Amino acid sequence: VRTRAGRGERQGTYEVTVVARDRPGLLSLIAGAMAVSGMNILSARAFTTEDGVALDLFVVEPAFQGEIDEERWRRFRTDLRRALEGRVSLDHRIAEKRMHYPPPSADVPIGVTVDNGASDFYTVVEVSAADRIGLLHDLARAFHDLGLDVHLAVVATYGVRVVDAFYVRDLLGEKIVEPERIAAIEAAITARLAAAAS
Repeated sequence: VRTRAGRGERQGTYEVTVVARDRPGLLSLIAGAMAVSGMNILSARAFTTEDGVALDLFVVEPAFQGEIDEERWRRFRTDLRRALEGRVSLDHRIAEKRMHYPPPSADVPIGVTVDNGASDFYTVVEVSAADRIGLLHDLARAFHDLGLDVHLAVVATYGVRVVDAFYVRDLLGEKIVEPERIAAIEAAITARLAAAAS
């Protein structure tokens, strides 16, 4: 895993690039390590090359006052490495961190739609929900649990609302076209978000 971080274009933001050999659940692990290191993800673009290399680009800000100093970057890299090695539970640490922050806004409805017309090669899953700590980690983890491979993720934050688009295929490299499976994806992601918001 290689990471690079620097100042973002907007005041108080940072741009982070992570390059790694792609593996199931990688996006979830990166997002989770950022969450437990006190980083709020404002936008993310995750790509997978044809030869199996993941290139993930993030714009982040501190989840609380202050700057992201070198110590916090070091902590993020350590947490990510330990998560990749299976030596730390990010789910547990994120749950602990959420106890110290207000719950997500109840005014933002959860929306999940599956679109097979937007791309010739991928099924596009669009998610709208209230922003909260570890949201991208939860969503990426849900796709992993559903047996879906995220090839491109476009994440954008608008105040308290997040709108994400995930370009996914099944583990055989196919689009998801069966109505029952599409319904199951929508239901599973909605349930995951609703449970975390309660």
